[in-house]
Amino acid sequence: MSLSPTTMPFDTIDGLELHADVYAPPRAADTGVLVWLHGGALSLGHRSAVPSFVLDAAEAHGFLVVSPDYRLAPHVGLEAILRDVHTAVSWTRQHATARGHDAARLMIAGESAGGYLSLATATSSDACAVVSFYGYGTLDSPWYLEPYEHYRHAHPLITESEAFAVVGTDVTTDGRDPSDRYKFYLYCRQAGRWPELTAGFDRVAERDCLRASSPAYAISGAHPPALLIHGAIDSDVPVAESIAYAALLDLHRVDHELMVLEGVDHGFVGPPGPVPPPPPEAIAPALERAESFMNVHLGPR
Repeated sequence: MSLSPTTMPFDTIDGLELHADVYAPPRAADTGVLVWLHGGALSLGHRSAVPSFVLDAAEAHGFLVVSPDYRLAPHVGLEAILRDVHTAVSWTRQHATARGHDAARLMIAGESAGGYLSLATATSSDACAVVSFYGYGTLDSPWYLEPYEHYRHAHPLITESEAFAVVGTDVTTDGRDPSDRYKFYLYCRQAGRWPELTAGFDRVAERDCLRASSPAYAISGAHPPALLIHGAIDSDVPVAESIAYAALLDLHRVDHELMVLEGVDHGFVGPPGPVPPPPPEAIAPALERAESFMNVHLGPR
């Protein structure tokens, strides 16, 4: 991999400058652009976490990659985060055109929460295609609304004061210290408070808002072609999320593909996390399929 990023500002909101890392391939003739959205439960992560296979594919096939900031919870809610993503996509189209790329061929992709954001913005952003790695289509399902026993047993219980101590008081786009900031997410899942503290909606009184922000309920025949990739034993986001999303795409006759990887847990294309990485051979077919999908939609014509 030889692509390295150029960091550029794309917006300023409430005094905070938002940046995008732009990875430009050696050639740009009639190729598209990929917007990569990092994961981290909307409260962790950073734009620098672009998987190496994505950059290798961009270098091989000539498409542009843009990985933008978005503000992180809990100091902003989901509406602000989605606003930042839409702004980044609009800026990317302008920047891609200026560089000689075909901005009409814009794909959105991401992992985990980035997969959710990709699905949530793909249709409204008029994307040509979308890729979700272990993302989710609903925000009002029990796995996010109720205390999660897996995290209550697999990790020490985090108190509310401990959770808020690690996220500070300032709005930020940089959540790259999972050893500390991860405690906030653990608390949200252990207590069943993710919708309230991260999305910014009361799980009971504002469940309609959670549903309105859930892309699974908005699927129509206008949905762009989709590739959904999920581990069969995902301990964080249930594989049922991708299975259900694929079923709805099928009902609406949307071109799509679902790959369920046997024996694979969460986070296999993201930065190192609490889940041990799977053996390379377990995920190689999915990465190869994702590269092929990107080339079909973004590569030279």
